Amino acid sequence: MAPEQVTSKTADARADIYSLGVVFFELVTGRKPFVADTPMAVLFKQASEPLPRPKQFVPGLPEIVEKVLFKALTKDVKDRYQDAGAFAEALERITQGQAVEESILSGIACVLFFYDG
Repeated sequence: MAPEQVTSKTADARADIYSLGVVFFELVTGRKPFVADTPMAVLFKQASEPLPRPKQFVPGLPEIVEKVLFKALTKDVKDRYQDAGAFAEALERITQGQAVEESILSGIACVLFFYDG
């Protein structure tokens, strides 16, 4: 659930970008971005705590992957990808011109599948 949904602000399609960002974070790092004892505590963390650095869990993660994750999971909807097409383009750019681990490519393929489907 996107932070704006937790704080009762108006939510739009950018909340879906946040959700896809969570899926991509999990696929890349092997863990959820926010962990707590109860679902409500997770929601509180999503709304109030900064996103943990993905490199904390995957030290060799390319900088571009981390930047895409931060943009998809930013709390301020104005700074998030504005639509699924922009997020998909960013994911596709990750695969162009640099060596990326197979697990990251698999994560990108999964997120793009949901975008296209």
